Amino acid sequence: MDERLVDLREQQLDLLERVYDALLRVHFPVPGELDDLETMRAGLQSEVDGLNPELHVLVLLQGSELAGCTCYEYYPRGNHCLISYVCVSERFRRMGIAKRMLVQVQLQLSQRAQQPLAAIFAETHAFDVQDGIMNPLERQEVLASLGFRCFSAKV
Repeated sequence: MDERLVDLREQQLDLLERVYDALLRVHFPVPGELDDLETMRAGLQSEVDGLNPELHVLVLLQGSELAGCTCYEYYPRGNHCLISYVCVSERFRRMGIAKRMLVQVQLQLSQRAQQPLAAIFAETHAFDVQDGIMNPLERQEVLASLGFRCFSAKV
């Protein structure tokens, strides 16, 4: 199957609404947790000025199907990155898609930054099916499975 990874900041911005509805809203249903569509659209269309954060939405397509997406902001003044959202469509889970997207994030950042990044931060969100809570060790396991080193696990 034809696999393509696109950055909506650079191409195919017209996919944003489809990605938002099919992936982001499904995986981030808690009110106030997900940026609204217009904020994301404005962030993707903002000028790269070296001062303000640059929003990127990476989308992995398997043929015409949305397999997953990763949203991140690069902060050029601090030379760091914040990964806000990572999600993979249920049909494509356990295929290494999240890892491949995060490798692409690192590649893009190494090409964009003037020097090695100071840090890559990630927000996490996952719920225990029974009580709606994720304990700190589970959170570390999720991040470690994606290649992150965890220095502390605050709830």
